[in-house]
Amino acid sequence: MNRKQDDKQEHTDVEARHDIRNYLDTVIQTSYDGIAVVDSEGRFEFCNEAFFRISGWPREELLGHNFIKVIAPDFHEFILERWKEVQAGKGAPHEVDIIQKDGSRRSMLVSHRHMAIAGQRKYCVVAKDITESKQAREALRFLGLITEQVSDAILTTNLDFEISYINRSFESLFGYSREEILGLSPGILNAEPDAERIQSDIYKTVSSGGVWRGELLNRRKDGGTFPCEMTIFPLVDDEGNAFAYAGNQRDITERKQIEEALTRYHALLEEMVHMRTRELTEAQVTLRRVHRRLLNAGEAERRRLAGELHDSVGQKLVAMSLGIRQTIMGCEDSAGHEAEIQALQNVGQQCIETIQEIRDICYGLYPPMLELTGLAPALRQLGRSCEPAVSFHFQCDNSLGKARFDSEQEIALFRMAQEAVSNALKHSRATNISISLEKRADTLTMAIRDDGVGFDTTSQLGQGLGLRSMAERARAVGGTIDITSHPGRTSIEVTLPVKHPKTPKI
Repeated sequence: MNRKQDDKQEHTDVEARHDIRNYLDTVIQTSYDGIAVVDSEGRFEFCNEAFFRISGWPREELLGHNFIKVIAPDFHEFILERWKEVQAGKGAPHEVDIIQKDGSRRSMLVSHRHMAIAGQRKYCVVAKDITESKQAREALRFLGLITEQVSDAILTTNLDFEISYINRSFESLFGYSREEILGLSPGILNAEPDAERIQSDIYKTVSSGGVWRGELLNRRKDGGTFPCEMTIFPLVDDEGNAFAYAGNQRDITERKQIEEALTRYHALLEEMVHMRTRELTEAQVTLRRVHRRLLNAGEAERRRLAGELHDSVGQKLVAMSLGIRQTIMGCEDSAGHEAEIQALQNVGQQCIETIQEIRDICYGLYPPMLELTGLAPALRQLGRSCEPAVSFHFQCDNSLGKARFDSEQEIALFRMAQEAVSNALKHSRATNISISLEKRADTLTMAIRDDGVGFDTTSQLGQGLGLRSMAERARAVGGTIDITSHPGRTSIEVTLPVKHPKTPKI
C-alpha cells in the first residue's frame, strides 16, 4: 500500500517538474529580451529565440562558440574586463555593441547572474536591444547640446503656456535662473504697452497650429528692457498633435542701433546730395546764363566787326577800285605805258576780289539776311554759298518761309547750321548737303545731313570743339541736339521749343 502511494507521489512530482519546465520554457521563449546561458569558459550553451534574433546569428553558428564572436572589435577589451568581474561574482549591467552576421552593428544592455547546475558554474545572460533607444538618446543629447550652446534664448512651455524649459542663453539674456522661471507664464517678459493683447495674439496663433513671428520689447529680471526678435511655434508629435510650444528669442539691440545710425546717415547723405544737386543746378543755370551772355556778346562783336569791315575797309577798297579804273580810262596815250596800265588793271582786279572776300567774311560774321528776312532765307543762302563745291538742297514748310522766331533761337540755329556745313566741306568729302526746317506743334527741328565719310561721334563729341560748341548753343536756347554718323550719312538734328519774337510795346 505504501509502495503504491510512493509511486503515485513520484509520478505526481515528475509531472509537476515537467509542468514547471514547460512553464519556464514558455516564459523564456516568449520573452522579448534575449536570454542565454554560457559556461565557465564563456561558450554559449543555450539561447532563446529572442537572443538569436537580437544577435543576428543562427543557432548552429552560435551554440558552442565563445561570446566574443559576436562582440564588436572595439569592445573586446571592455567586455573581457567585465567578464572577469562576472566570474568574480561582481559586475553591474553594461552596454555593449555586437556585430550581427550580416555586418550590422547593434547596441545591447547586458545583465548577468551566475548559477550552479550539477556542480558546474554557469552564467545566465539577459540582453536587451537598445539600438533605437540609444540612437534616440544620442539624438536628444546632441539636440540638448545645440540648444544649450546656441546664442539665441530658447524656451518651451506646456499646453497651458507655463514655461517648462529654458537654455543657458535664456538665463544669460533675461537674468532668470531655471528655478525662478519654470512654471511661470512667458507674459512676464513682455514689456510692450499693450502686452496683454500681444500675448493673447501669440497664444491664439500657436494654439491654432500657426507660427508667430515678430519684434517685441522684452523685460529682464532687473527691469531693463531691450528689443527682441522672436519666433514661437507648436511642437507636434508623429500624429500632428501639439504637445508643447517652443520659442527662440534674439536680442537685436545692436542691430537696431546700427539701423538707426544708418537711417540718420542716410538722411544726412540725402540732404548732402540734395544740397549738392541744388548747388550744381544753380551752377548750371549760372553757366548757361553766362554762356548766353557770351554768345550774345560774341554776336554783337561779330556784327560790329562786320559793320566796320563793310563800312570802312570795304568802302575804301571800292573807292580804290573806282580810282584805278578812272586812272586807266584817263590815259589818252597809252603807248609806251602798257606795262604800267596792266599793273594797274591787276591791282584793280585784286581790289575787286578782296572786296568780295570781305563781303563773304562780313556775311559769315553776321548775315544781314537773317536779321532782315528770317531764318529760312538765311539758311537757303548759306547752302547756296556752298555751290558748286557740293550739291545743296533746302526744304521747309511753306509756313516757315517767312516765319520769324526769337532772335536768340534764330542766331543759334544759323550758327549751328554754319558750323555743320563748314565741317562737311572741310572734312567729310561729301557731294550732297541738305538742310531742312520743320515745325511740329510747339517745337522747331532743323536737320543738316551729308553723304560724306562720317566720323566717330563718341570721340568727336569728347574732343571736337565745333560739335561741343553746337551742343552748348542748343542747350543755351533750351534745345537738344542729336548727332549720328556712319560712312555715307551724317545727320545733325536740333530740336527746341518755339519762341516767337517779342512784339515791341507801342
